[in-house]
Amino acid sequence: MASELRVDRIIPTAGVPTGGGGGIIQVKQTVRTDTYSVTCGAHTTAASDAIQVQITPTRSDSKVLILVSLHGSSEYMGNVCCGAWQGYLMKNGSILVQGDASGSRQRMTMRAGDSDSAAVEEPLNFNYLDSPVTTSAVTYGVRFHNSDNGSKVMYLNRSAGDADSVTTTTRTVSTIIAMEVSG
Repeated sequence: MASELRVDRIIPTAGVPTGGGGGIIQVKQTVRTDTYSVTCGAHTTAASDAIQVQITPTRSDSKVLILVSLHGSSEYMGNVCCGAWQGYLMKNGSILVQGDASGSRQRMTMRAGDSDSAAVEEPLNFNYLDSPVTTSAVTYGVRFHNSDNGSKVMYLNRSAGDADSVTTTTRTVSTIIAMEVSG
């Protein structure tokens, strides 16, 4: 079981501006400090989220700002042509947003840069303003995708090589934040 630290903070609605909206009503955050790995088959997406946050909007006309800041790698890092890792922003288990279709190109939400070293992690960041139109709980998460022709392992908060070295290897932190914004 992954260890997750949830930090929930509710900002009183008395501080929400009237008129044009845009005030922050509540903030939910998940901080993941442990490592995570998942094996994905060729050109497949993981079956579950690597990190997720749940928020229950107080109003149906609210928007939710999602802030994603991840660090990790994939088993194929070290090959400069193929070392990227990528994923989807999910909403209640479905892809929330992705790039437009264009030929056989993969449609992703986010992708980190290629790395020619298996000893480094790459940042994977994305921000999105959603309109959930509900006052029911909504779960946002990130699910990794393997774009390689063979089965590969995707990692969170660690490098692919993960050597026990004070000079070349790290452990990092990943977060996902959901902020309810008044409509």
